[in-house]
Amino acid sequence: MAQTEEERREARRQAGARWRARNPAKDKAATANWQKQNSLKMAANAKQWRTTAPQRNLLSSVKARSRKKGLDCDLDMEWLLKQLEPMTCSITGVPLSFENAYLPAKNPFAPSIDQIKPGEGYTKDNCQVVSWAFNMAKGPWPIEVYDLLARSYVKNAPQAD
Repeated sequence: MAQTEEERREARRQAGARWRARNPAKDKAATANWQKQNSLKMAANAKQWRTTAPQRNLLSSVKARSRKKGLDCDLDMEWLLKQLEPMTCSITGVPLSFENAYLPAKNPFAPSIDQIKPGEGYTKDNCQVVSWAFNMAKGPWPIEVYDLLARSYVKNAPQAD
C-alpha cells in the first residue's frame, strides 16, 4: 500500500528525531551552523511573528519567563484577551498600544503582564495587564513602593513654567 505524503513526512520526522537522539553533539553543531547561516532569515521571521501576533508573543514570553524562573503559570489566551479588552493599563487607566510592542523600550504604553505579588507566579489571580512603563517603574517591589514614589513625586515635583 502506498504511503500518503503526510505519512512520508511523518516517517521522515520520526527518523530525524531518532537520529537527533542518537547524535546530540552532531545535532547541536548542525543546529548552530544552520542558525549562523540563517540569522537574518531567523530575525525577519521572529520580527514578523512578534508584529503579526503581539498578544500571542506577550503570552509566550511570560510562559517562557515563568519556566525559566520555575514559577507557576496558568495564564492562557482567553484570560489575556479579556484583560486586554479595554486596552488600558489596569492601574493607571492610560491607553495601551501594541505599536512597536515587540520593542517595549520604544513604546512605554505597550501592554505588559505584571505580577501583583512579585515572585508568586504568573497566575490569573496574581497578574494584571499594565503599561510597560508602569511595570518597569514598579519593578520587583509591591505596589505600595510605587505608590509612595508617585505621591512623593507629585507633591515635590518642580512646577512647570
